[in-house]
Amino acid sequence: MPIYPVPLRPFDVAAVEDDPATICGLDASLRITHVNRAWRQFARDNGGEWDVAPWTLGVEVMSAVPLILRPFYEGLFERARTSDAPVEHSYECSSATVMRHFRMRIFPCVGGVLLVAHSLLNAAPHEGIASPAIAALYRDARGFVHQCAHCRRVRRGASDTRPWDWVPDYVARPVPNTSHGLCPLCEQFYFPS
Repeated sequence: MPIYPVPLRPFDVAAVEDDPATICGLDASLRITHVNRAWRQFARDNGGEWDVAPWTLGVEVMSAVPLILRPFYEGLFERARTSDAPVEHSYECSSATVMRHFRMRIFPCVGGVLLVAHSLLNAAPHEGIASPAIAALYRDARGFVHQCAHCRRVRRGASDTRPWDWVPDYVARPVPNTSHGLCPLCEQFYFPS
């Protein structure tokens, strides 16, 4: 599936294609050069298309990462390039109805190429799902909805002290004028000062 020949040495592309983990290959510029069958199926299962931006072949993967998270992921990719072992990170990627946790493993390959594998750790239906969103409750004075880029909860109103709620409608179908940042818990835990 490469858009141009970018070897994933020491990995065999046929084995990568058949692996159950959701896998992509990144060239030295962090452009997506390979996606495996599980990647394509995950996109379809979640209402997307694997060959449409922002996650398609040839796209720089960092362009799909919210600005606030880019330094963190750039650091992971850089560590992986200089490591003799995979760099790992656990994260949440839930749908509107299912809480999912994944483990990302970034493998260094020859020539600065990276193989990124996302393995599902667990999945379970959400408990205590909030009632459908009342649009005015989750919009700030400028009409923006603020969603945590990590846990995907949504802040009520404009105040930083307002609670962050799980709003299934906004996860299933992101609304126009959504701004991504970090809720206080994710910021303090995952990105301490």
